[in-house]
Formats: sequence, C-alpha cells, structure tokens
Amino acid sequence: MEKIKTYLGKMWEPITILQSQVLQHDVFQSKPGPVYMQPSKSPQDNSVDELTTSTSDPALITDGDGVKEPVLKQASPTSSVPTLINPGKPPTLATQPPASAFERSPFTACFNHDPTGVPLHRGFDEDSFFQHRSFPDEAYYKKAMQHVGFTEYRHGQRAALYCINTMRKVLAIMPTGHGKSALFVLPALASSRIAVVIMPTVSLQQDQFNQWAQYLTVRVCTSQSGHREGAIRSRDVAALTGPLILIVTPEKLCIDAILQEAITSLTQRGRICLFAIDEAHLVLEWVSFRPEFLSAADLLQKWHMQGNSSLLLLTATLTSTACRRLMEIFHFTCNDRVDEMCTSERQLLYRTSAVDHLLVFPAYKDNIFLDVVEIGANTPLIEEVLDALKGYMADSSIIYCRRRADNDVLANNLNCALKKGFAESYHSSKQDQSEIVQRWLSGRTLCVCATIAFGMGINKPNVRLVIDADPSGSINTILQKIGRCGRDGQPAKAALYYNCKELQKLLLIVARDHDQSLLSAAVSACLFYLRDDICKWRLMLLYFGQEIERSGAPIERCGHCSYCCSSPVEVNEDHESDSSDCQPLVLSLLLFIEHNKMHEADGKTGFTAAINHLDKIFIRKQSKGRKQPEGPFYSKRKILQTVLELVQAGYLEFYMSSFQGTLCLRLNPNRAIEAKTIRHISTVYRDKSDNKSNNSSLIIKT
Repeated sequence: MEKIKTYLGKMWEPITILQSQVLQHDVFQSKPGPVYMQPSKSPQDNSVDELTTSTSDPALITDGDGVKEPVLKQASPTSSVPTLINPGKPPTLATQPPASAFERSPFTACFNHDPTGVPLHRGFDEDSFFQHRSFPDEAYYKKAMQHVGFTEYRHGQRAALYCINTMRKVLAIMPTGHGKSALFVLPALASSRIAVVIMPTVSLQQDQFNQWAQYLTVRVCTSQSGHREGAIRSRDVAALTGPLILIVTPEKLCIDAILQEAITSLTQRGRICLFAIDEAHLVLEWVSFRPEFLSAADLLQKWHMQGNSSLLLLTATLTSTACRRLMEIFHFTCNDRVDEMCTSERQLLYRTSAVDHLLVFPAYKDNIFLDVVEIGANTPLIEEVLDALKGYMADSSIIYCRRRADNDVLANNLNCALKKGFAESYHSSKQDQSEIVQRWLSGRTLCVCATIAFGMGINKPNVRLVIDADPSGSINTILQKIGRCGRDGQPAKAALYYNCKELQKLLLIVARDHDQSLLSAAVSACLFYLRDDICKWRLMLLYFGQEIERSGAPIERCGHCSYCCSSPVEVNEDHESDSSDCQPLVLSLLLFIEHNKMHEADGKTGFTAAINHLDKIFIRKQSKGRKQPEGPFYSKRKILQTVLELVQAGYLEFYMSSFQGTLCLRLNPNRAIEAKTIRHISTVYRDKSDNKSNNSSLIIKT
C-alpha cells in the first residue's frame, strides 16, 4: 500500500473544499475594504436641476403632501470633489499625486490571477477606514437617518454611504438583516433625488414598499404592478422628482423602451442619484433563465457614466471568485497603485472620488446556533420537525422545503399535530401570498412552510427558528436561509437536515442543467453537510474567504454549532476506519471506474452505482454468531464525502451520459499523468487479484 501511496502522490493529501484550485487562484488576496480602481471615463457635463439653497445646516421640511424632504445647500465654490450632495465637474487628472506616493494595491492579485498574498478577508475595521478620510457631507445623511428613525449607524453603513457619496461604483457584501436597503434610501433622502432600484421578486418589492413608503415616495414600475399600491406607468416616470425610490425588475427595464427613455431623461437632468441592484448575486445565479440581468447591467453602466450618480450592488452572499466575476460584468477595473497613507487632504479627496469600491463585512452571526443534522432516509420529516420545534412553539419560524407539495403536506401535518392555524404553506402557486405574509408578520400564523423565495427582503427581526428540510444547492443559499432568523440579535437556531440519498438526488438535479458552476457549488454544499471534522460556522465562512474573529483574532471554534457542541467520542460507534486512511476506498473507486469505462451506454459508471458499489464492499455486515471479516469499513456518508472530495480537487469529474441522463464519474482528462499512473496501478492490482481468493482481496473487489 505504501508503494501505491507513493505512486498516487498528492491524491493522498487531505482534500477539502477549502483547498480547491479555484479558490486558491481566484480569491481576493487581502483584507476587505475599498478596491482602488482606475478612474473611468469622466461623466458628461450635464445640466443638473438646481438644489434648494440654505445657509444653515440641512434640515427636513414637510411639503404639501406631508412628505418630509431634506433642504440642501448649493455646492461650495471651493469644493474640489463632486458628491451626491454637491454634484459638479469631476477633478482633472492633473491633481493626481505622483506615482511615488502610491503603493501596489493588494487587490490587483485577484484580477491578474496571482495566487500570492493573504488568502482570507479580515474583519472590516471601520475606524481604520476613516483614519485618513473625511466625510464632509455626513450631516445630510444624519438628518436623513433621523427622518427614518435611525439613531446610529450599523457596522459598515457609514463607510458604505461615504463610498456611495463619491458617485462611484460600490459592491457591498453585508449580512442579512444588516440594513442594506438603507444604503439606497438614505442617499435619496439626503440628496433629494431619485434612486432607481432593481428588485428581482414581487415579495421583495412589496416588502420594501411597505417598509419605506411612510418616509418617502416609493413607486413600482414592473410588468405585473397593475393596480398595486405605488404602481406607476412607464410614460409617467419622466415627470418624477425626488426624494423617491423607483423599483423596477430587470425584465421591465430591458424590454420597455418608454421606461428607458424616461430614465435617460432623468439622468441627463441630474435627477437620479443612485442606480442599485438588490440581491446582486442573482445576476450570476439566475442569468441562465433570466438573461435580462446582464442586459440591465449594461444599461446601468451606461446611465452611471452619463450623469452624476452612483452604482450600488448589494448582496449578503458572494464568494471571492463570484466577486471578481460580478465586478468584471460591471466594468470595475483594477488600479496597481493606491495611496493608503496619503497625507494631503486634496490628494486624498481626489483619490477617494476617482476609485470604485468593494466593501466586505463579516457574515458571521454569534447569536445563531447552527445545527447540521443527518436524518435517516426513512425517517418521517414531521418527526424531525416536531422535535426541532420543541422550545419554539410560541415563536415565529420558517421551514424550507424544495418541493411545493412537500410544503403543503408539512403545513397540514403540523396543524394536525399541534393546533389549527399554527402553520401555512407559501409558494408561487398560492393566490393569497400577501395575506399569508401579513398573517405571519402579525403573529397570527407562527410557522410558514415555504420555498426558498420566501423571506427574501422581508423584515421580521424576531424569527427564532429556521429549518431547512432539504439540502440546499449552494453554501450561498444556506447562508441566505439561516440569515433570516435572529435579526434582532437575540438567540436563534438554524437546523439543516440532510441524508446521503437526498444529496445524491440534489447533484443529479443540478447536473441536468448542464451548468458547471452550479454543479461545483452543489458539490461544495454537499461537502459542507458531510464534513464532521471542523466547526460548521468556520467551514461556511472559509468558503466566503472569511474567518471567525473575536477581539480581532481568528478562532477555530465558534462554540455554537453542532460540531463544537457535540460530545467527543473516543470509539467510533460504527467502527469506521480512520478517516485519514482512505487508500482502500479510493483505489476501489478507481478500479470500478476503470473496469466499467467501456459500459457507459448502459449507465454502469453512474455516480449512484459507484456509491452503492463501494457501500456493498465496505459496509460492516451485522450477523450473529459469526466473526466479522477483517478489513477497512466506511459508512455511506464517508464514501460519498471521499468521492466528492476527489471531484472537488479535480481528480475525478462528473459528466452526463447518453443513457437516460445518468450522472457518471470519470478520471479528469486534464490530469493525464495522474490518470496514466492510476490506470497502471489498477491494471497491476487487477491482474494480481486474479491469483488470490475472493476472501483475501476485499480492496480490489469490483
């Protein structure tokens, strides 16, 4: 076996989702903060509607409709930098400091695919961010905050508003419930202009309307707005004035020429302060069936260049690789030099107005207990749910199921087991979706059984329990779901259920879309469920390039997840072999693939067939009165984990066969040297096995 180990080389090193080549080479190699970019094309010198002047500090006054608006003063004639509050001509390149004043930006590595540098984002330090920066227009934003009832900033909001105020492109990755929507509401109030916001779902649009309509005018212009409250026709958009939020969908924005002309007119007249995309990660995830997202990106880019406005992308979940892809779509370009310690106020103001920004804030929530539970394939779901609901019967909760029918059945079972009206199901087929949401928000319904879209944008801070009854297809989705509980900072729990059968089914469903990025994300999610050797919170954060930090230092255990709170077991109850010694398991898998590679037409190399084959070999048979055979034994969970780690590391790959759409495994053709070595070893050991008895060669059984 040592000779085999020598031949295979790196295949025997520990393989995890955190060591994939994609994350090693496409990761942002620095701490989070602003990404310093090359100045883009100067905006055209368009005429801007004159703002109300005031010699005193900005204040809020009430107009005839009872809507409070900020009273703003004219831009100071000595102002050297245009902002949302004081728009004007941008500075010329003549004011740029000499090259010697800069040092190389560490963020350049991600655009040049340079693997060197710090691999993880450190916690965002807002005090350090403002150490050499001033925010002269902050008084306007504070008045706007008072108007909407905010007494103080949440962590990172001040830095994000500062970046938005410089009229640049901003990508803000902030955890759910952290006040992302305030980043497009406050600029609209502070500048008394219009913020155009793209929102992908009806529920998200309705929730944002309900949340902000009492503070400023909110208009919804979508294909399905109809007679909804706040609806506006495309031909009426050109007459809008601020402060106002205009909500649109990507489809409406791309196909409605009248709406495009209206927004172009508003942009040229300087009435728009901000273009924003809420849930910006969907630009990447939904582009396969909603291609208008990419078309909308081009339109927003054009309008941003035409007028004095900012471009804001908001999301709660984005990996470092996805970050780079999104910034490329919106034409964020990297600058090699940056003046972090520039002492000249004039130079500093120029630099901060001439760069685009990336702001990454920690996704870790220390008030949420993360419970990852493997349930039996034949265990009734209602039993697990009732067990999880103990202690939360009087609290608001959400249960996510992938299939609509499962939500209907589960809600009915909960009402029968507990009390009538305890739970309701929610999905796109429901005719009374808004009524269901209102009953849940008011507390008349305590539990909602829903598909993933429920909860997106809904502001209910006192959700104490979230149950994900089916394994999710990506770690992004997992983080989105668990972030919908405990938004008020009080203790909450997220229970994530899985079993090997459902994970295999999930991979098959995703593979049928023929999207390699989605399949890779699904493999990473499966490994998140399967791994039992690391803190679950830490594993999730490492996927996003973050660490758990306390007192500014990273820690390895959160103390509030199923791994950290599990009791140490000295003896494996299943008598499973040492998890680090997977050579017999891997070799048997490779022999199976090599032996059946000529039988693709009948599906013999199927992924499920391989798992079942290995399970039969390495299962510990329970028989009374008979001595257990010697040899390594692995649970089905360990077998599935090992196979997926080999796929994630690039030694094996998935492909769809022509036989009934079967998901199959094969050696990665891009690893020719390893494949040749593996085939040689497989041939040698298959020949040797012919001269041995069946009882003495458990490893090479095929």
